Amino acid sequence: MSLIFIDNRDGEQYRVVRVGNQLWFAENLRYHVGENCSAYEHNYIAYAKYGYLYSSSALAAACPRGCRLPTEMDFRQLFSYVGRCFKNVDLVTALAYESWGEGLDYLGLGFMPGGCGFKKEDEFFEIGRRGFFWTASTGSNGFKKFLSMGADSVRFDESGKDIDLYSVRLIVDEGLT
Repeated sequence: MSLIFIDNRDGEQYRVVRVGNQLWFAENLRYHVGENCSAYEHNYIAYAKYGYLYSSSALAAACPRGCRLPTEMDFRQLFSYVGRCFKNVDLVTALAYESWGEGLDYLGLGFMPGGCGFKKEDEFFEIGRRGFFWTASTGSNGFKKFLSMGADSVRFDESGKDIDLYSVRLIVDEGLT
């Protein structure tokens, strides 16, 4: 069953899906925080579908009250749930929206291949092929970690600079739904 979260800052509505004991946004965040976020190639049709891409310095301002960025462990818990419930199905097939190719989106989370960007160079890559999602986790070098998800792999990596622009998925605090 899908729930709705309404962002009081702009009235934007987001579908929320319960997965195990977590409530996940079923869409990428679409809250504009100024110069530290961008629509893919500044294309506002892409924004409506994929949400904004955010720099790491924009994450605190982007996150609405009552929500938080998922940690690497939150994502791993989600992946574990998928593995227990959908035997012999890879993660991208189970979690990705149909337009990603073979995605079946079993849980209704609609992960999208929204690509990534580099703020300083104003360059964008990988839309339709990979999704990049910020986590709240920090890597060994002190930089924010992100999840890279594509048909060929799902992996965590560390962002080395504040110029990287990635999508945001959120977890909703239990008391708000």
